[in-house]
This record gives sequence, C-alpha cells and structure tokens, in this order.
Amino acid sequence: MVISFPSLPAAQDRYDSPAYRSILPLRTRNSSGSVILVDGVTRPHAATDILSPATRPAAGA
Repeated sequence: MVISFPSLPAAQDRYDSPAYRSILPLRTRNSSGSVILVDGVTRPHAATDILSPATRPAAGA
C-alpha cells in the first residue's frame, strides 16, 4: 500500500497522531509489514512506475 502525504513531517505527524494510534492495533494484530517513509519523491509518480512492463497496467487503465 502506498499513501502520499504533502511532506515527510505531515506523514510523521499522521503516524504519531492519536487517531492513527487508536486504530494501529487493528493493523498490527491482523497483518505484518513495514512502514517506510520516503522523502523527496517527485511528481508525477505512481506506485506502478516500478513494475516491470509485463505487470504494469496498460496506459489509461
């Protein structure tokens, strides 16, 4: 899952927010994974940009 935020501090604020902390156990009890914050991804960028041509969605799809 990829979620975009306007800035790295905004992403950190969301992760540390009481609202997210209140639902965090729902994620941690039911799934496993890592949270990775990346600063400086330029626009336009889509998460599918890293897929190989064989798995990339067709243009306009």
